[in-house]
Amino acid sequence: MPEQRVEGATHEVAAFSSVNEAVRAYLHNLNTGDAYNRLRTLRAQARAAGKAPDPIALAGGLTRYSERGQEYIDDIRSIIRTNRRLMRAPAEG
Repeated sequence: MPEQRVEGATHEVAAFSSVNEAVRAYLHNLNTGDAYNRLRTLRAQARAAGKAPDPIALAGGLTRYSERGQEYIDDIRSIIRTNRRLMRAPAEG
C-alpha cells in the first residue's frame, strides 16, 4: 500500500528487483487486464491491416491505466518519443 495513499483509495504499488521485471509485469497487466481492452483492440486492428502497431497510437488505449487519464497518456507518449532510439524490434525468426 502506498505510504501517502489518499483515504478511501484502494490502489496498491509493487516493488521490483529490476527494470526488466517491472516492464514484464507492466506488459502482462496491459495484455490481460480488462481495463486495457481498447489498447489490445487498437493493436489487433493494426495487425489485421498488415501494419506494425504504433506505440504512440496504442498509448491512446491507456485511458484506464491511470487516474491521470490523458496526462498519463501524454507522459507515456513523451517517454516513447524520447527513448525510441533505444527501442528495438523483436528479432525475426
